[in-house]
Amino acid sequence: ASYKCAHCETQTGESYIRQAEAPVPVMKKSMAAPSTVAYIMQEKFQNGVPLYRQEAYWKGQGVDLRRNTMANWVIRSARWFKPLYEQLRRELLRQDIVNVDETRVHVLKEDGRESSQMSQMWVFCSAEKKIVLYQYSPSRSGRVAKEMLQGFSGYTQTDGYSGYNCLDSVT
Repeated sequence: ASYKCAHCETQTGESYIRQAEAPVPVMKKSMAAPSTVAYIMQEKFQNGVPLYRQEAYWKGQGVDLRRNTMANWVIRSARWFKPLYEQLRRELLRQDIVNVDETRVHVLKEDGRESSQMSQMWVFCSAEKKIVLYQYSPSRSGRVAKEMLQGFSGYTQTDGYSGYNCLDSVT
C-alpha cells in the first residue's frame, strides 16, 4: 500500500510517498488473508455453511472466490492446527474418563471411494477437562478408536457397538 502526504506536498511543493511493506502471505503463492481463511473455516465448521454456498456468497459480494480455492485453503490451514490437535490429544490421554462415539458422514467426493459410500466421524470427549477431538475415517473399525487412544489408561465410556471391544478400558 502506498500513501501520499498531501500536507507535505502543499508545504514543500514536493510529493512525499511512503510505501508499506507487503504483509507476509499466510500461504506461499497465495493471496489469502489470515482473516479470510479464518472466516471461511468458521463458516464451514462452526456454522455449517458448505463451500458451495460460501462461493455463492462471495460471488454476490463481487468476489470471484471459487470453492476449490477455499477447499485448498482449508486443507493447507489444517497443518497449522496439527500441533494444537496433538497437544490436546496428549491431554485427553491423561484424563480418567473418555467418551467415544462414531457417526456416519456422507462425503460427496473422496479419492478412491464411490459417492454412495458412508464414512465415519469419530468423537472423543473427556469428562473433567472439556476436550473434544474429532477423527475422520472411512472405516467404522474399532482400530480407529484403539489407535486414537493408544497410551490411554483410564475408563472409556461408549455405546454398545462391538467395535469398541478391542479397547482395554471399555465400560
